[in-house]
Amino acid sequence: MTVKDLLTVEDVSNDVYDSYDERCAIAYESGFKLTDAGYEYFAEALKLPIESISGHAIVVRCNNEDEADWCQALFYAIAGYCSDSKFDEWFEER
Repeated sequence: MTVKDLLTVEDVSNDVYDSYDERCAIAYESGFKLTDAGYEYFAEALKLPIESISGHAIVVRCNNEDEADWCQALFYAIAGYCSDSKFDEWFEER
């Protein structure tokens, strides 16, 4: 399973961590889906594999700082830590 696969699953509410340095530690809820612009912008993060899902934690396998940066950027943006205009460009309600 990849991050892209995870984002297509409805009714997910977990904390997300990256396996590189655990910088990406944020709650994720599946209330939004990516727009075409979001798929294009976050393409690097979407191909990252899910290392594990257990209890309320999802670990995304990141092998370097660039991958961890993209993981963090995606999940922080989904949580609303981006401008309103970027959020509207990248996400839409399910």
